Amino acid sequence: MEVEYADMGSGLQVNGTRIEGFELSDDGVNFQAANAVINGNRVVIDSLLTRTQSTIWYSYKNTSIVNLFNSTPLPALSFEAVITK
Repeated sequence: MEVEYADMGSGLQVNGTRIEGFELSDDGVNFQAANAVINGNRVVIDSLLTRTQSTIWYSYKNTSIVNLFNSTPLPALSFEAVITK
């Protein structure tokens, strides 16, 4: 699964060794942390954690760690999205 970001300047960058804050859910209620890697202006998310994802979010909790930035460096905005197949 991929998430594409617009207006990222010269690309995305992570502050640290891995991107924190992406989570997937089968039912839209119970979320599991997902591994994610940068590919240009996209983030590729490991969707093997759940079989039939229905919802994805990034940095959507009040306690989320934000470590994904554009080249300025401004942080990537938090979001919740329903996954359509």
